[in-house]
Amino acid sequence: MSDAFLHARGIEKRYGQTQAVAGVDVDVAQGRLVALLGPSGCGKTTLLRIIAGFEYPDAGDVLLDGRVLNGKTTFVVPEKRHIGMVFQDYALFPHFDVARNIAFGMPSGVNGRKRVDELLELVGLTGLGGRMPHELSGGQQQRVALARTFAAEPALVLLDEPFSNLDPALRTKVRAEVRQIIQALGTTAVFVTHDQEEALSVAETVIVMLEGRIVQSGPPAEIYRRPATRGVAEFLGDANMLEGHVRDGELSFALGLAAAASTHAEGHAHVLVRPENLALTSDGGVQGVVVGREYYGHDQMISVRLGDGTLLRIRAHAGDDVALGATIGVVLRGSAVIVGE
Repeated sequence: MSDAFLHARGIEKRYGQTQAVAGVDVDVAQGRLVALLGPSGCGKTTLLRIIAGFEYPDAGDVLLDGRVLNGKTTFVVPEKRHIGMVFQDYALFPHFDVARNIAFGMPSGVNGRKRVDELLELVGLTGLGGRMPHELSGGQQQRVALARTFAAEPALVLLDEPFSNLDPALRTKVRAEVRQIIQALGTTAVFVTHDQEEALSVAETVIVMLEGRIVQSGPPAEIYRRPATRGVAEFLGDANMLEGHVRDGELSFALGLAAAASTHAEGHAHVLVRPENLALTSDGGVQGVVVGREYYGHDQMISVRLGDGTLLRIRAHAGDDVALGATIGVVLRGSAVIVGE
């Protein structure tokens, strides 16, 4: 038996002919902030709702701190699970002010007014207890929803796409604040997201889910730099996927020769090169023609087609003057990673 704080094994869920969750295993250590990342329809929200008790699994066990929540003969109702849930739309009571929203569900015997004031201070909303939800910004509503969840003193907090309703300019600020609040409390938390940047920047551990299955989990940098499969590589950020061949420990591909991972067998290989691991040069490199340019302000993405037809995307400095139609060299300045199917 795993000693993980949250332990799920063999979770399955079908809706008619659709297998939403297919034999999923998840372990989360106490005090960790974990992102469950995957595209829409991959089953991540279904899995979260099963952990919360809002859905019955067709098979599998869920344990929290050694206590069985789902099992062959056990099903604990949501309100008895000691799990807090922050919904995508925040689910604040529109007829309650901020203070009453936060106090809702607070354990008996707690000094309500004092605790509400402490939570308002924690989430940066001191003095706003008398406001109504519609008088708050989206970011403020998000923090009220978080404070209300913490007021119930849950052992585990689940967040379903918590930042998706925020404007892009506000999203970065609020997710940094939420991360800081969760870590300050030492709370164990799992949040669902389809946003790769969000998962990589907020979570301590990222669990990647594709087509109802967990395909990889680990620290954000490891998941990004060394994805287990082509599917993970292409889902997590911009990826140049090339074909190559390994012989005697050496990888041969469109950009020349490179050392192959010692664990890779001889023969055909799928090769990942991130755009930031390529550079443009007027002196040498593999020659190609600039066929596209996307300017983002802080940097730009240059598309170059090599002589053999390979199309590469290269992340370049915003100030680099690159003309469409120009012939230019491309060099590998980082690593090429061999990935599985």
